[in-house]
Amino acid sequence: MGRISGVGLAVVVAAVCLTSGCASLQTTEWTGHKIDEAIKKFGSPDRTVPAANGQTMYVFVREYSIPRSSWWGERGQPTVQTMSQKQITTWSFLVNQERTVVSWNRDEGAMY
Repeated sequence: MGRISGVGLAVVVAAVCLTSGCASLQTTEWTGHKIDEAIKKFGSPDRTVPAANGQTMYVFVREYSIPRSSWWGERGQPTVQTMSQKQITTWSFLVNQERTVVSWNRDEGAMY
């Protein structure tokens, strides 16, 4: 089996990122942590929802600005402009009665 060149590796990583929403590339694992750690990172939850067996779902909705470059200016003249695009990400944590995260999910919504 041959080695993957730097460019080939970048293409593979980009393909994985595009098809998985980059969720699988996150190094943070929340399961087993206290919900207070998520509250410290994200602030107050946007909502809490009672779940089965005395568990609670904590939902955090956050909007991020992502810089984007544009290569065309007015009247089609080539120019570089930096603009921002917004993305909404929703974090959901299922928490047991001891306030420990038993499962979690991150959903990166549409960009606008």
